[in-house]
Amino acid sequence: MKRTTAKRIRAGAWIVFLVYLASLIYIMFLAERYGRLQGADAARFNLTPLKEIRRFLSNRAVLGGRAVFLNVAGNILAFCPFGAILPVMFRKIRSLGQVTVLTAVFSICIETVQLVTRAGVFDVDDILLNTLGGMAGFTFFCFCDALRRRYYYGKQTKKQHLP
Repeated sequence: MKRTTAKRIRAGAWIVFLVYLASLIYIMFLAERYGRLQGADAARFNLTPLKEIRRFLSNRAVLGGRAVFLNVAGNILAFCPFGAILPVMFRKIRSLGQVTVLTAVFSICIETVQLVTRAGVFDVDDILLNTLGGMAGFTFFCFCDALRRRYYYGKQTKKQHLP
């Protein structure tokens, strides 16, 4: 890939990442329809792994499919872009371990801000689901990168064999 093309792709990734962050901030802290706890008297938190996930899944008939989807799948899907965009923005972040750690740290930061501002609940399950989402996003990046490399290098090989 040409250096100018790589720079353009990286610049585009930064723009997409900033839009993604703005959307994430809105959903996590400002959107009322996602059950924000603004004005709550006491800070709320869950430090027991899988407690809330089990609660949501076992009470899905009472809570409704939308609530279960938003809590479980929503937390995973919300962080897929994070895991997919990081390796595009930073060439040195190209391992699942790096993306996993960065996603977990970012998620812990968000959960901590939710706890301090009382705009949500600090939930260890959210950290687990968000981290899983970042890992899924990175896996998607790897798949797309492999397809790109196959296409690009296949194209280069054909050019070399042409008279």
